[in-house]
Amino acid sequence: MNVSSLLISRLKTLRLSGILESLDVRLEQAGSGSLGYREFLELIVQDETERRVATRLNQRLKKAAFEEPKASSLPRSPASTSQPSRTLLRAYTILYFTINISF
Repeated sequence: MNVSSLLISRLKTLRLSGILESLDVRLEQAGSGSLGYREFLELIVQDETERRVATRLNQRLKKAAFEEPKASSLPRSPASTSQPSRTLLRAYTILYFTINISF
């Protein structure tokens, strides 16, 4: 389906340009009759919400700038490799609370 330039500019004005990423797929679904008006709107809003959450998470991860462990600093014994590193535990903790706070 072809999206009009007026719709594109209005979505950008409202800062909803992410809707354009999934709009063609959703319009095809609605055109085939598998989506009603309410379901179409719900899915469009859901797509935009998920895109924003993912974008925020990526920005936070980038801002956190976690360091990758160097090859020489990796543990060598098999017993110590089964334990997650402190950096990894901190990263998971931050991600867990970031995602739960976002909703």
